[in-house]
Amino acid sequence: MMKWKYGLKSGLGVFLGLTNLIPNLIGAFMLMIFSAYASVDIYKTIDENGRVTYDLIPVEGSLKLNLGPDPGEPAPIPAKLTKKQRERIENAAKEVVKLRQESRQAQAVSVVECKGEKSCKKAFALTQVFISQHSDMKLQIVTDTVIEAYNHIEHGQLALKATKTPRNGDVEKINLIASCKEQYTDNLCLMREIDAYKQFRPYIEASLR
Repeated sequence: MMKWKYGLKSGLGVFLGLTNLIPNLIGAFMLMIFSAYASVDIYKTIDENGRVTYDLIPVEGSLKLNLGPDPGEPAPIPAKLTKKQRERIENAAKEVVKLRQESRQAQAVSVVECKGEKSCKKAFALTQVFISQHSDMKLQIVTDTVIEAYNHIEHGQLALKATKTPRNGDVEKINLIASCKEQYTDNLCLMREIDAYKQFRPYIEASLR
């Protein structure tokens, strides 16, 4: 009887010891997982059917998911790829960089300046028409200074926003902001943004004449 009690007491002690140890083991395990993911790069790939996959190994057209301040950085090229594969990846990365720069430049020259209350009111009304026609999303905000469509939901959708700000005297400035949810590759959305920027100012100026 004494031996059975002693065995039970010892077993209970071991069980309680393991119970107290479990949280520490779980914490160490989770720390190991997060440490591992913090030290590796994860790549996002969207195939021709729009299916998104994530992997630790980059392939042609994949994007590096950077947890730092600059997400979407083109994936580094693995050393084991053939020369032709490396050239294709390099060219694709250069094209993305080129289009991003072109989008910023197109946005800068798309700014519309109007003078006088009547002219600026008409220009902003035309801006609302432009956004309604070119944005894939319906309007959610329409005020005297802000016109904004809902955020995009599906891949490839373009959402537009415009702001009107006063400048010197009775001059006001209208800025267009284009945002596209990427589809297949970054290129499609970047080209849609560029196209919207390039059409905006000519449309407003032609309508004001």
